[in-house]
Amino acid sequence: MVAEALLAREPEPDDEQIAEALSGNICRCTGYKRIIEAIKWAAAIQRGDDWRPDESLFMGHRIPEGT
Repeated sequence: MVAEALLAREPEPDDEQIAEALSGNICRCTGYKRIIEAIKWAAAIQRGDDWRPDESLFMGHRIPEGT
């Protein structure tokens, strides 16, 4: 919900803006790197951009085409 609100007001957020938006949430599993990349990916999809996160973030799993 926080990410959706951020993207509604900022269609191309940078890492700092995303981290600020997430500051009230606690994540102990990833250190936020994957979450930040996922939000940037969602923003790119909403804008119609081709940008995709580096597949190495997905522990060797390929990102499905068409997403």
